[in-house]
Amino acid sequence: MPDIKHNDTIFFGLRRQLIIFALPRLSEIPSAEWDAALDKSRKIDFDGTERVAIVISVGFVTALLSFSPEQQEAMGFIAKYTAQFALALPMLIALLAPFYLRRLRRGLDAVLSKQNHKIGKGAQP
Repeated sequence: MPDIKHNDTIFFGLRRQLIIFALPRLSEIPSAEWDAALDKSRKIDFDGTERVAIVISVGFVTALLSFSPEQQEAMGFIAKYTAQFALALPMLIALLAPFYLRRLRRGLDAVLSKQNHKIGKGAQP
């Protein structure tokens, strides 16, 4: 029987490496503070570029997933929308993930600059 604690350690290490790969600046703070920093980073608003990219991506995927009249007649209502959802989800993830990651990196940069600003102010008499 596999050791559950060993598997948790493997997945924890893999998760940590993926997070550091996606967010390299996160390694500038202690790992105990990562969750708080990521929570603050997620609360930042989307900027104009990211909002436009989201709208364009959703429109693009919607245009790709239209059914021809023959397909609409052949498929049932539930089957048609289930197929559209199953096809749309991976396409939206592939198109939108870079913009969500961009927002998270901007938020992390803001959190780190605030943290560095507080440390810098505290060091001055």
